[in-house]
Amino acid sequence: MTSASGFSDPCAEKMLPAFFACLHKAARFVSLFGAGGILRYQFGPVVDLLAMRTLAIDQIVLSAVNDRAVKTEQIVILGAGLDSRAFRLHGLADTNIFEVDHPASQQYKRAQTAGLKPLTRSLKFVAVDFERDSLEQKLLEAGFNPKHSSVWIWEGVVMYLSDEAMRSTLAAIARLSPAGSHVAIEYREPTTGNDFWQRYMNALLRRCGEPQIGLRTEESMRLELESAGFKVISDDGMVDWCQKFKGRRPSSFAEPARCIVGRI
Repeated sequence: MTSASGFSDPCAEKMLPAFFACLHKAARFVSLFGAGGILRYQFGPVVDLLAMRTLAIDQIVLSAVNDRAVKTEQIVILGAGLDSRAFRLHGLADTNIFEVDHPASQQYKRAQTAGLKPLTRSLKFVAVDFERDSLEQKLLEAGFNPKHSSVWIWEGVVMYLSDEAMRSTLAAIARLSPAGSHVAIEYREPTTGNDFWQRYMNALLRRCGEPQIGLRTEESMRLELESAGFKVISDDGMVDWCQKFKGRRPSSFAEPARCIVGRI
């Protein structure tokens, strides 16, 4: 099943949990018998959403790293989860990546990626329990240099955070970022609440213990970044990504996804 133009993640299958690995194998098996079109019709839009937001953030990262005016040597991925950029994104050979996540999540990922070689100068897993630990302290202990320009990636996280939690982390990012640093934040806009898929997804996420309590408008996200000391340099979403990456527009429950980029 193909996805948005230009997207490829050869590491994804390696990191899949057992249940999703079985689904992936089943999908590939079904495709062999000519049913790939049906899978594409049913799941293609959601696949494209994930692929396009990944491509959009990849471009932001590579643009910052290749900016000759500012030497960017550090990338921090907040709530990294199963992010694979350190293993698949070429052009980061001179960068140090710091993946920040809960210790339990990192334990699984480190086991799954044990056979993969990072394409970066270094990859450090920074275990942070946000209920107990200081993000700043943990990063500094891991070798993060606050005097060096950085790119911060915050993907698939802030929609689950309160305003207070988001603001405290933005403030920490600003304190650790000298001039020329960037932050890229994927967020979700609120909907009217009348859409079936949106109601279904919200109910499903609540059942999973991860309600989307942090849906925010373009204007509110811009104000949050500016209040933290960032200059907003871009803010685009699904319509822009579909045009840029030739992806299929997802159904309405997935449309509010956007990515805002700020610079110190």
